[in-house]
Amino acid sequence: MYTQKKSTTHKKNIDNYKNYKVIKTWEKPRSPIRRVWLTNDPDEWLIDVLHVLKKSGKIRESEGWITAKEMDNWAHWYKSLGWKEV
Repeated sequence: MYTQKKSTTHKKNIDNYKNYKVIKTWEKPRSPIRRVWLTNDPDEWLIDVLHVLKKSGKIRESEGWITAKEMDNWAHWYKSLGWKEV
């Protein structure tokens, strides 16, 4: 018997990260997603990258980490794709 796999996306909510410091937030016109850079690293070296649904605040995807040293390169790439810092 076939049973449909339950989706594990939307499992977390951005409220689970309320103790994190938001570094940058990115939005794209007409996109339902907001990209958020945040960290709980005391040195602010490792930065989490999350894709968050604007209306519900649910996390659609965790893109992984970037380092503080790479932030300028990532910001330039995001801007080239049409994302705007808010």
